[in-house]
Amino acid sequence: LAAEARARGQIVLLTAATNLAATNYDRGMSTHALALLAGNGEDEEGNVTIRLAPAGRMTHVRLALLKAASVIVIDEFSNIHCAIVESFLRFLHDHSCTTRVLLVGDPQQIPPVLPGASREEVIDASVVSLPLYHNMQHMPLTKAYRQLCPAWARLVRSVGAG
Repeated sequence: LAAEARARGQIVLLTAATNLAATNYDRGMSTHALALLAGNGEDEEGNVTIRLAPAGRMTHVRLALLKAASVIVIDEFSNIHCAIVESFLRFLHDHSCTTRVLLVGDPQQIPPVLPGASREEVIDASVVSLPLYHNMQHMPLTKAYRQLCPAWARLVRSVGAG
């Protein structure tokens, strides 16, 4: 997707839940880094915020990049706290960004890490708990592309949802 879009001269921003996962992509970065999240904190109602400079860390240059992008890919989305995804999507909407956002990953994989949290708190922090998640278009993969070893691929498929 990214290579094809870039070959057509489009801007594709590739992000992942962690810096380590972002290294899988050419010019990838963490979702936190793209959204310039660190330091903006929460509003008076406890919502994660992304604010445009000078009130926040989001620069006008970064906002222009977000607006120019054809697509923003967020890989391993299930690892990201729902408040971050919701805040990022709200920021894009509030600043008239028409960029498509593609959430990639398996919602049954590792949820956000919340030290000391109960199972219910972790589930509530998951992106799949957001009402907007259920209104998104879902395109489940039917073929395992990463497992080059047929025996390993069979084992992974046999585990399934549990």
